[in-house]
Amino acid sequence: MNSDDRFVQESLRKLSEVDIVHLIAGKSQDFREKILSDISSGRRMEVLDQEKILKPLKRSECEKITSQFFSVLRRAFDEGHLIIKDRNDDVFI
Repeated sequence: MNSDDRFVQESLRKLSEVDIVHLIAGKSQDFREKILSDISSGRRMEVLDQEKILKPLKRSECEKITSQFFSVLRRAFDEGHLIIKDRNDDVFI
């Protein structure tokens, strides 16, 4: 939720609309809004249309796409290419 929008946008460009439908399926409203806000309005409408058409979705497919997406983000964070607010900030007590 606190990840760098530009990196998320780049990652989402590599996914099809159907993949994004699987990514947001069954997720919290905050997560859905984060993902949908990081794609163009035209693409957002296409994703939401596809979501209506494709329901119900296989849980295994949703979990596979979600796992792949988070693996990309995790690897980028570990390599220092992705900034996540609150994880990169120094904490002073």
